[in-house]
Amino acid sequence: MRTLRLKLFATIFSLLAVGAGNSVEAAAKITILNKNEPGIGFNDPTPAAPVGGNPGTTVGEQRLIVFRTAAEIWGAALDSSVETVVEATFVPLTCSDSTATLGSAGATEIFSDFPNAPFKDLWYHAALANRLEGKDLTEDPEHTQIVARFNSKLGESGCLLNRGFYYGLDANHGAKSDLLNVVLHEIGHGLGFQTFVKKDTGVPFEKQLDIYSHFIFDNTLNRFWDQMTDAERAASAIRSGSVVWNGENVNREAARFLIGSPLPLKVSSPPSIAGDYQIGVATFGAFLTAQGITGTLVAARDEGNAAGPATTDACSVLLNPGEVSGKIALIDRGSCNFTDKAKNAQNAGAIAVVFVDLADGAPQNIPGTDPTVTIPSVRVGLTDGNKLRAQLANGVNITLKSLPFQRSGTDAAGHVLLYAPNPVEGGSSISHFDTSTTPNLLMEPLISGDLNHGVDLTLPLFADIGWFTSIVAKPPSVSATKSAALLTDRDGDGLADPGDTIRYTVVVRNSGEGAATAVRLQDNIDPNTTIVPGSLTTSGGSVSGSSPVDVAIGDLAPSAEVTVRFDAFVNNSIPSSVAQVSNQASVSGSNFDTFNTDDPSTGGAGDATRTTTNFQSVTAEMTVALAVDSDGNRVISRGDTVRYTVTIRNLGVSAVNGVTYTSSGGTNLSLIAGSATTTAGTITQFSTNAVTVSVGTINAGQSVTISYQVSVSSTTPASTFSVSSQGSVSGSNFTTVLTDDPATPSRGDATTSFFSVSRRRITRR
Repeated sequence: MRTLRLKLFATIFSLLAVGAGNSVEAAAKITILNKNEPGIGFNDPTPAAPVGGNPGTTVGEQRLIVFRTAAEIWGAALDSSVETVVEATFVPLTCSDSTATLGSAGATEIFSDFPNAPFKDLWYHAALANRLEGKDLTEDPEHTQIVARFNSKLGESGCLLNRGFYYGLDANHGAKSDLLNVVLHEIGHGLGFQTFVKKDTGVPFEKQLDIYSHFIFDNTLNRFWDQMTDAERAASAIRSGSVVWNGENVNREAARFLIGSPLPLKVSSPPSIAGDYQIGVATFGAFLTAQGITGTLVAARDEGNAAGPATTDACSVLLNPGEVSGKIALIDRGSCNFTDKAKNAQNAGAIAVVFVDLADGAPQNIPGTDPTVTIPSVRVGLTDGNKLRAQLANGVNITLKSLPFQRSGTDAAGHVLLYAPNPVEGGSSISHFDTSTTPNLLMEPLISGDLNHGVDLTLPLFADIGWFTSIVAKPPSVSATKSAALLTDRDGDGLADPGDTIRYTVVVRNSGEGAATAVRLQDNIDPNTTIVPGSLTTSGGSVSGSSPVDVAIGDLAPSAEVTVRFDAFVNNSIPSSVAQVSNQASVSGSNFDTFNTDDPSTGGAGDATRTTTNFQSVTAEMTVALAVDSDGNRVISRGDTVRYTVTIRNLGVSAVNGVTYTSSGGTNLSLIAGSATTTAGTITQFSTNAVTVSVGTINAGQSVTISYQVSVSSTTPASTFSVSSQGSVSGSNFTTVLTDDPATPSRGDATTSFFSVSRRRITRR
């Protein structure tokens, strides 16, 4: 057995994003060994108020509680019968007004060729070697396997002033560095997320590779690192986009943690700028999906003020919500946070945001955290952004989407990329996941602000190097059915008329063996309907927004289900050509692909829920009765006078305006002067040929009655057996409708009266 005692440090840089947590049925004891002298570091007596679930009352106590919490998280995730001791101190580390080293950590010793080593001639980190051997192999007198140093000056003058560590345990860190995530990251290096190869030369430590390097694969050379020469490894270490982790567990689990790989922004029109534009994606808001978002790009305009001096930076409430609503907002960089800009665009009705960067180059992902931002955001370089802005007047149509199968931060085969910048970056290169992963992962070279104190893909990587035999993740199987029923049917016709209310019920189920994480239901609803205020309810999770519907269901355990209900009015102003309203929601999550809801009453999968409609918010019934029975036969005959009564109703949920009723006398009919009356409005025309009534406004649920008389011509041809009449009702905010005879089943039919037929008695002799 070979043993080397080391002081290895993986440097982490200060920056400030959400990986789903993971766990297996395992346990390991990880102990924090406080090596600070009295009065400093973990023993700093400076008073501190409890914060974010951390009950400590001094700075030192809060620091120690954070470290112990990180140890508990890793201990619950790992599997080892041997205690792992982390020697930890807070000491002054390199820093300035603009940059700082937050901390560093690494293994104290490495081992190879011990009896239970899975591979020969490979170095193993001390904690991992102990786990594999089942006993403590370390020669350190205090039996420490990991050493960690953290910056005690962070946040003070000359060391990122006012941007120190956040000691809370709730991730509500704001602009500060979340110490718990930093400690989780650094302990991760000490546990095995680290290569000992010298990246600039490719030379292995003490001429022997390590277990971490055993799984590094280069797609350009199509070889693993342990199959390369030193020079080939050195060239590989700076081949960004080609160096991947190729281990069974990470390969299998990547799809559970990473979203679809974003495609370039595609411009379809105008033709002069059509094509693909490289983008970075936001770590906040909705992620891009394979279904994608297509829309018109419009410039966001706001006030130039202290929040942001430019009128195109969206740092204030937008001044042009009418232009932005339903469109994709184009926003320039500025002095305020990306999340503030996106929220202002979202509040104005934008469906997505495109940020224009301050410079060219490959656009980076956009940092930030704000759970209230629910629309996706991307950014383009300065030249591309200026090109888009110059063509806005010509109608710029764009599409934002992701690949349906390839995940962010992976190659075409699904292998997760490792960080390989050119030139080499000290302790950061190769010993981290690449920054292109979305959501951000714990073991990226920069600590992102939206991490959630989970160990995400790091745990499958640890399974690959030997912490577990295998992580067999039990997958979820999520389905969502949506049904619709008429909650109110004003005229009882079984159809969704304007003013009727449809109740939608969505049941989201997990019938798989594993939990579904970060489940979310979104529904834009049919544009011909409007959500009834206060009607959106959910049996699990929380309502993030009701217009459109947005429900954060959260984690869904195996066999669990959540029911979401909401009601929708059928609007008044709908073209008569519309025969149905269609409603379909989508369900997304962090460990399954986004899919559409399904209507169980139809045979298809992922089909929309459709409701048959009759779009007449305004109805007009016309009835007829005898006014003068000239021949006394009690039925309408030639020479009689009849009275037509028209009842106009507004069955909708809002007023109809500019209502006008018009009717002619009809063939063989003549209007009788002075016979017209109305319960609202004025009679503006009356002659033997036509009657016109200017009704005006009819409020929701109200009606107006118009009556007038006509005489049936005594010279009506003998071949004619009936007379009929039909009026029309028009207005400024509804489709013109014809009067309807309520005595017949069809809609919009004329009111027809049949003449009496005199029969000659025949006497047989």
